[in-house]
Amino acid sequence: MAVLNFHVFNPDATPAHPVLAIHGIQGHGLRWRLLADTQTAHPVFPAARTVVAVDLRGHGASTRDAPWSLAQHIRDLATTLDAYRAASAPAAAAGSDFAVDLLGHSFGGFLSLHFWAAHPTLVRSIVLVDPALKLPGPAAAAFAQRFLDPKMNSYDSVDQAALERSRSLHKSALRAAGCLGDDGETLVRPHPGVQIDIDNHLEQFRDPYDRDAEKFRFRWSATTIIAGVGEMAAFGVPNPPRDEAPRPKKVLLLRAAFEHYVREDIIADVKETFGDDRTVVKSIDCGHMVFWEVPDLFADTLREFYSGI
Repeated sequence: MAVLNFHVFNPDATPAHPVLAIHGIQGHGLRWRLLADTQTAHPVFPAARTVVAVDLRGHGASTRDAPWSLAQHIRDLATTLDAYRAASAPAAAAGSDFAVDLLGHSFGGFLSLHFWAAHPTLVRSIVLVDPALKLPGPAAAAFAQRFLDPKMNSYDSVDQAALERSRSLHKSALRAAGCLGDDGETLVRPHPGVQIDIDNHLEQFRDPYDRDAEKFRFRWSATTIIAGVGEMAAFGVPNPPRDEAPRPKKVLLLRAAFEHYVREDIIADVKETFGDDRTVVKSIDCGHMVFWEVPDLFADTLREFYSGI
């Protein structure tokens, strides 16, 4: 069983209650560094919290091997958490109070919910950042279809890759960051938030259709992503594993108001599963890439949430 590549920030801070940070589709674990590095503009966990940030299967430096099912992703997370406990927190590994604070964006939010359902005693709290689950079939199919195009992840230059990555952000964020031209529509410069992907998630490769051409691509597997989209269409908020299973102390559901992932039925399902008294729902005026689009508000919201745990 594969152990995912993972990054540990502030390893000596809170080994018994680390934040387990799970990125979304096309992402990587180092995206979460902006929350833990005191040298960044928006640290949420400056030396006070240990953060374990994984590269999911098919992403970053982790294996791309099949299977790519929901069950395999959950096994990967559990095995990697065991490896972290054995290597970085042996004292915590032996303690009965070891539990993580899950932090998941998009597909990572989907996995966070199902990780809790599989391992309820290991979860102390959950933050769901615009989670993607119970996707409508036609929308999921259209989204997955894009990844069948080999040019989807092939760029002639680093600059082109940065611009294309920026297109995933909502236009309001691009406008606020001065990335649009005088017409208010044309993207003329990359968003500063994508630099962490350019620095840590981009690689060179030889174009299989033109052996003399060197191109750039982000480190993710299309097959993994297509399989993941199918799982997000198939499953919603999981039922509790058993009536007496422990619930997280708190659950924060952040909804990107300019997107369509977190519908009212999703909010109702989360509240029904975890209880109104444990669930906080906040709607933020931004697109799906919340931590890049409104970093100050995102950081402030997380600080407030974690201060109460």
